[in-house]
Amino acid sequence: MDEGKLIKLTGNWNDIMISENSIVRVIADGKKSKVVTNDPERGTIITTISIKNLEEMLSKDKFVRTGKSDIVSFSNIIRIEGSNIVLKSGEAGVDIVKIGTTYRTEVLAAYDKYVLSGML
Repeated sequence: MDEGKLIKLTGNWNDIMISENSIVRVIADGKKSKVVTNDPERGTIITTISIKNLEEMLSKDKFVRTGKSDIVSFSNIIRIEGSNIVLKSGEAGVDIVKIGTTYRTEVLAAYDKYVLSGML
């Protein structure tokens, strides 16, 4: 199984190396970001890395920006309903993520490409 590339998260503690395969969602939180993982021991990690920089670090074929404040992992998408993504979440079971109007076309095209690639 693909272990996924390692992402280095920095914060007010020692750096953490985390596999991008364990990342469910990234949520912008001011100048910081919340990285929601499917790892029960890590849960949500607060990092000083901006969502823009995290977007550049993550694999484009595994993640998509859904709005100004969100990035989601394709592998955790259950389904897309209109302008909402139903997402498996490591913490709450299921999250609903709104797709921003200006991001909709890109999100749907990227998800179709992901599904057609057989990575689903």
